[in-house]
Amino acid sequence: MTTNDERRPLTGVLVPIRSFDDAKSRLASVLDAPDRIRLTRDLADRVVNAARGLPVWVVTDDARVADWAAERAAIPLGVDRNGLNESVTAGVEIVRRRGFDRVIVAHADLPRAEDLTVMETIKSWPLAPWRVFLATLLPEVALVTV
Repeated sequence: MTTNDERRPLTGVLVPIRSFDDAKSRLASVLDAPDRIRLTRDLADRVVNAARGLPVWVVTDDARVADWAAERAAIPLGVDRNGLNESVTAGVEIVRRRGFDRVIVAHADLPRAEDLTVMETIKSWPLAPWRVFLATLLPEVALVTV
């Protein structure tokens, strides 16, 4: 792998998914369990499809989610960590070790995910201003330069 500054940075997508079975429990009063599972899978499908050819890793320790990811040509990553932040941190490190310069962390329940590749156009990401931007416009997507 080259370290030439003129090469295009390698970008991957990391999607953390704990489980489909217990997702969206706050919607239990309006959706039964099968409908919540279907909604969660549909949203996750949308996010994976929004990667538009970028390599996708799904951080999960759930066998059903790992099977779902593999069926979509995404790479399941079992990281054996507790909590979202710890799992994402471990996943980003794995992707970095595989030679990727940047990782788009996209939550699996983005309702309007269409094209995550637009994140590739960001050349540098000043931490403070982008945190403000993300908090207001894209609270569930982050670009990590590793």
